[in-house]
Amino acid sequence: MNKCPQCGAVLKTLTRICEACGSEIPSEASATAQSASGASPLPSASKVCANIQDDLALLATRLPPSRLAAFLTGLIVLPTVGLGYLAIKAVNVFGNPGKSPERAKLALEQNLRVAENAYKADADVRALADKGKNELASYLRRQHSARMSFLMGIVASIVLALAIIGAVTLHQKYLADKAIQAALAAKLTADANQAALNLQQERDQEKQREESLARAQELHAKATNLANSMSADVSYKAAILVENRAGNDMADKVSVLEDKLNSSLAGKGFSIMSRAAVARAETALSNAGAQAETLDTTSQQLGTMAHDIGADFIIYVSISSFGNEKKSYTGNGITTDNYTYMLRVAYRLIEAGEGGAITGGTAIASKMIRQTSGLQTDTTELINQLLDDAASQVVAAIEKNKSTPSSGGN
Repeated sequence: MNKCPQCGAVLKTLTRICEACGSEIPSEASATAQSASGASPLPSASKVCANIQDDLALLATRLPPSRLAAFLTGLIVLPTVGLGYLAIKAVNVFGNPGKSPERAKLALEQNLRVAENAYKADADVRALADKGKNELASYLRRQHSARMSFLMGIVASIVLALAIIGAVTLHQKYLADKAIQAALAAKLTADANQAALNLQQERDQEKQREESLARAQELHAKATNLANSMSADVSYKAAILVENRAGNDMADKVSVLEDKLNSSLAGKGFSIMSRAAVARAETALSNAGAQAETLDTTSQQLGTMAHDIGADFIIYVSISSFGNEKKSYTGNGITTDNYTYMLRVAYRLIEAGEGGAITGGTAIASKMIRQTSGLQTDTTELINQLLDDAASQVVAAIEKNKSTPSSGGN
């Protein structure tokens, strides 16, 4: 361990000036220093300063690239790596003119250590060394920043390449999805068109069915009308015989009932014979001694008589009875007399050829009249209303049960 001969402080290797007291250390004070000085003598202070200034000037003229330039260089380094490789090979072939910045930096660091260790007592050398250290540190920072920007440029280039690849992939996927969507849209459109076509066909078929149904209904109506007209055109001759068996009070109502039956049956498939023919039938019936209680027996006689006078049917009607019933009610401050008038009319539809009764029965017409102390009804139309009702029932029954005669008078 080398120590300062003046103050005894520990000396660093190759140190000529003691840092503690600032005295110059003779060569013989340190074997290491002596061997080092013997191997390579130290340059003079002016030489060291000149070297420092040259290195600083070189570094000043060859500054590291700016951050933007370094970023752009890193950005295009991948596309230009081949050109860069060729350029490096060319530099290696032709060599660099003068001292390179890396050599200048290494030489500057060595000269700064020499100036700091050997000429620390010299104020000018120390000031120049401080300046050199500051500028070297600034250079190193700029170089580090340039390197980082260069790496960032490379990373950005990789990211950009990946972004381009991703964009191309996404675009291709977008085009594929769009093509799939277009195909689906085309299929949906085709399906919708087919569904619309099917619906239109169904509507057309439904319309055709409706038109066919309407035509069928129209034909049916025409056929029905034709049948009705044909049926209406078929007119059978009928003789109406009306008798009174309800007493003298109803004697004048025989012709009334006969007229009502005549007018109601006309146009319903019957042609009513004249009164003269009917009178002949009545005379024949009286001569035969027909009675109401032997009507089943006289049906054959009536059929024979109908054949004799040229009638297809004989409509035999008799007024059986006419009476009334009184019901009185008194209660809750009300006194009421209810009169119910009833008319019974027996009828038979007899065929001329067979002499049998096609249908028969009794039509009962009734009407109630209420009499109170505050309301009295006195009418002469009662019997006529009952005759209208009975005639309607008889005509309805005959029209419902009439059939084509097996033989007629024509």
